[in-house]
Amino acid sequence: MPSDGSKFATYAMAIRPGRRFGPVRLGLANGDAVQVSMCCLPAKVPRISCAVRLPPARTATASGTDARTGLPDLNAFLAAAEKSLGTQYGMKLVDIPNLSQICAGLPPARARKFLLQIGAALKALGSAGQLTENAFGVVCDAQDTDCTLASAIEGVAKTCDVDGLSASDGFLSLDDNGLTLEQASLAMRQAIGRFTRGDMPGRHQGSLATVFGRFVGEAIARASSEASTAENDGFELRYEAVADLKTGKTGRYDVLTRLDAAESTAESLRIAREIGLADTFDVVSLAQVLGVLESQSTAHFKLALGICGHTLADPACFALFSGLLKARQHLAPRLLLEVATLPSACDFDKLQMAVGLLRQMGIRVGLNHFAPGVLPIAYLQDLEVDFVKIDGTIVRSSKSGDRHDILLRGLLGICTKLGIETVADNISTREEMVRARDIGIKLGQGSYFGTAVKSVVTGLAA
Repeated sequence: MPSDGSKFATYAMAIRPGRRFGPVRLGLANGDAVQVSMCCLPAKVPRISCAVRLPPARTATASGTDARTGLPDLNAFLAAAEKSLGTQYGMKLVDIPNLSQICAGLPPARARKFLLQIGAALKALGSAGQLTENAFGVVCDAQDTDCTLASAIEGVAKTCDVDGLSASDGFLSLDDNGLTLEQASLAMRQAIGRFTRGDMPGRHQGSLATVFGRFVGEAIARASSEASTAENDGFELRYEAVADLKTGKTGRYDVLTRLDAAESTAESLRIAREIGLADTFDVVSLAQVLGVLESQSTAHFKLALGICGHTLADPACFALFSGLLKARQHLAPRLLLEVATLPSACDFDKLQMAVGLLRQMGIRVGLNHFAPGVLPIAYLQDLEVDFVKIDGTIVRSSKSGDRHDILLRGLLGICTKLGIETVADNISTREEMVRARDIGIKLGQGSYFGTAVKSVVTGLAA
């Protein structure tokens, strides 16, 4: 189908700050049909973020082969390579920038024979695949250093009487060094991408852990840069005190995301999550929160950040998210994460795994908007959490002895027996604070305890 560039430009010009549009079906220049959703982010100079749903990716199986070399294509090679993650195997890489040019200068039959012999030579070394038109990889025993891919291909070139090849070798250890499967897979794909672009530091050797560490460092830098830009455009954080209802003492703050838009913060974030921007908000917010905790290393306050459950349930997003946390794990005792939106049932097991890994790292995890009639109590059985947040409207609407009161007290009793801390949200009056305290809720937050501040250090009001 023809490209719909002019149609896309028309939609982009028509959308207004704080508004959304789509999804609509558009054609890309390469002929693919995609679904596009747009959101015009509120800003001094409005910026448009788009979420594009590409056609379903081809299943990565051994049936995907390159007709010229007879080698598995990139998807099939990656699928096979992932089975070797965490083992003593390694991945040999080779890039031949002038291969296409040399083949173009050969008679077609001779060029085809040359490429097929390259494929056969690489298959003899291990599980081989074609990464790009001019790059190849082989998964083999990491201890096998006798033959590089470049030397193997140069041997084929000599046999076929082909001159002028310029090859560059690389090697990647597939030992995961403590990375999760998702992190190791992400690191492997990053390393291959870097190698084929020619910008992988240490092309001759590397490990998944070093590649992932470098990737996380770059992601932190990008997120910090994005956070700076977002701040100037109306995306910033506020801090709301969480107080002990018995003593009134404050040592913890809830991190609130604020967007300078006509729509409410909750609505803006809901839109962002609908069109696929949630992971961006979550990563930017996490980078900022970790930066605040790092800058105040001698302070004792804790910060609680709301995270979209879809971010934690998505393997690729969680790989990056947990990598950011791992890089600053010394801050774990001062960080709490609130699961604000739960994923669909089919992804719930992934959320369970993510929550378990976060708690193993020493990070306390909780559920937001938890109350009878809002989230099933069964979630407390399926998710091992450290705290739950109960909306103050539930507390306000219950009267001593009525149905709501009985259900709420029953929930609090379950939480107490399970060692789950309880927090009352949106407390606006002393009466509400007293009511929450008297029925057994430990902590509270809301306008009664003061307005949200710009800085937990200065206490400057928002």
